[in-house]
Amino acid sequence: MKKSIVPVTGAAAGIGHLAVKALALAGRPADAATVAACSRYDGLPDQVGAEIARIVGLPHGARPLRSVVDFIDHGAAAVTEVAERARIEFAQRIGIADLLQPGLQ
Repeated sequence: MKKSIVPVTGAAAGIGHLAVKALALAGRPADAATVAACSRYDGLPDQVGAEIARIVGLPHGARPLRSVVDFIDHGAAAVTEVAERARIEFAQRIGIADLLQPGLQ
């Protein structure tokens, strides 16, 4: 049985996080306001790793399919919640809702 974890990070780990990395490689911004704005992304890789470790430690059947790490609230949790509802409703409509639950093989 294949076991997968899909951590869903907020926008901070996407384009925004890449921009912060680019700034880090380019040196420090000259003004304190820019430094403060970028500092909100500090620690994101550690938080993603901690969430993956938490999920791996859960017993089979208790692990979520997706987990959201969005500590600056860019909306990833809300989007994931809507997508999950749509996925469940679709699976129920086409008669495969039983596949949404983990099975033992």
